[in-house]
Amino acid sequence: MYQIIKMILLSSIFMDYIDIQKLDKSVFTIHIIEIMLVLSLINGIINLYDEKKFL
Repeated sequence: MYQIIKMILLSSIFMDYIDIQKLDKSVFTIHIIEIMLVLSLINGIINLYDEKKFL
């Protein structure tokens, strides 16, 4: 549970950083980065769930 909260906090920090960078970068690149962050967050949650299931 703690790891999930940590990942959510990290991803929100990344989102804030991306919002700051929006002035310089193209919108397309920003969306790709946001999608990758969301997918990595989902992947981390699934991995944690699988670990709990097998323990």
